Amino acid sequence: MRRSITYLILTICGISMVVPFIWMVTTAVKSQLEVNKGNVGFLPIEKYSAYNDGSDEYRIKIIKTEKDSSWVNLIDDEGKIFSAFRKIPNAAITKKTKIKFHFDNFVTAFNKVPFNRYFLNTLIVSFSVVFGVIVTGSLAAYAFAR
Repeated sequence: MRRSITYLILTICGISMVVPFIWMVTTAVKSQLEVNKGNVGFLPIEKYSAYNDGSDEYRIKIIKTEKDSSWVNLIDDEGKIFSAFRKIPNAAITKKTKIKFHFDNFVTAFNKVPFNRYFLNTLIVSFSVVFGVIVTGSLAAYAFAR
């Protein structure tokens, strides 16, 4: 019984340490829009409206909705408008939800700041500290050996 309580406490503590890390990783692969909206959840879920003309499906941005039709902009995969102010029937508009990971966030982050320089600075500081500890430790060991 005592061992079970110990394992339960350790499991709860372990989960409380892992959950923020998982949250950080999943937030890193969300789109900027989803992060700014403050969507709570672990999966990067993307919600959008789509228009199916019978042969192709397009992402759309609804501009104005009327009784039986809507004015929309058709959007390409990069988020740019390629057909503006098209009138389409409301029956052809569907709401879509999909999981989409944005791994290009990492490329953007590495290109915005000089991570090579930061990494070099970290190496210089780390090796300097290690060298200082070795020298100080060696001198202290010599003093204690005498």
